[in-house]
Amino acid sequence: MRKFTKILAVLLCVMMVLPVAVTGVFAESAQAETFNVFFNANGGTMTSQDHYVISVGQKIGDVIPTMPTAVREGYTLDGWYNEMYGYTLSLDDTWTVANGAVFIALWTKNSGGGTTPTPTGNVITLDTNGGTMDGGKPTTYSYTTGQKYVDIFGGSIPTASKSGFTFQGWLNNDYNYMIPMNDPAAYITVSGPFTFVAQWTAGGSGGGTTPTPTGNVIVLDPNGGALAGATTFAFTVGQKYVDIFGGSIPVPTRSGYTFEGWLNEDYNYTIPMSDPNAYIAAEGTWTFKAQWKSGGSTPTPTGNTIVLDPN
Repeated sequence: MRKFTKILAVLLCVMMVLPVAVTGVFAESAQAETFNVFFNANGGTMTSQDHYVISVGQKIGDVIPTMPTAVREGYTLDGWYNEMYGYTLSLDDTWTVANGAVFIALWTKNSGGGTTPTPTGNVITLDTNGGTMDGGKPTTYSYTTGQKYVDIFGGSIPTASKSGFTFQGWLNNDYNYMIPMNDPAAYITVSGPFTFVAQWTAGGSGGGTTPTPTGNVIVLDPNGGALAGATTFAFTVGQKYVDIFGGSIPVPTRSGYTFEGWLNEDYNYTIPMSDPNAYIAAEGTWTFKAQWKSGGSTPTPTGNTIVLDPN
């Protein structure tokens, strides 16, 4: 009888502890945070699912069983790339970031004839797009993956000149990616031959006309004000605004007015001026118009700024 009583007591203890242990396991599992992963066809058309939900620590291939697919006339799909993390998708990897991501389709243009041989290997070709290279610099440069752009080009990013136009930068049309002109730490993360085309804005000694921007481009309209520097900026979906603009959101000036932000009138959307993590979530060509408030001629400084008052 005593032996039976001991066994019964042990069983009761197990029954009391087991639900607590099981409940703890399920509670821990329920707390796993999930993140959205999107795929953007980047000028093509998705032919597979374009949205998945994943958690940190999951193998990507367990969530995305097969590599997403897309089609684009005249191009071959080479893979999926996330600009924010500089990462090319692999189903064998494990998801390690506590954040969502947008992956952009990487395309290679199919061969279609022509008389100029296509560069092979890791080569950057600069197409002056009707202009000429400043300083007589060359138009082709060899590189190694991970090399800084300033080192590839021998110390500084080359510029070009074109009568009646202002040089805005170098754009790769296949990936809608512009070489960062003002970031000495920027480096190339992929391999292969790439062509970057000079981008121009009308203005200068010889007049000229401005072609309508195409692809993933932001156009800033000063709306009666003046903006120092570029007014057109190439971007990739998911890229932060501060990175698109080279480190900070541009601020125009207008005598007698105070600048209040950049507004896209089609969607009534204003670029977040004070959020360094805000990013663009849609592809296409977008025009943002400067918004002005009558009164004052100097925009209020933001960020870490020293203001000298002559008093």
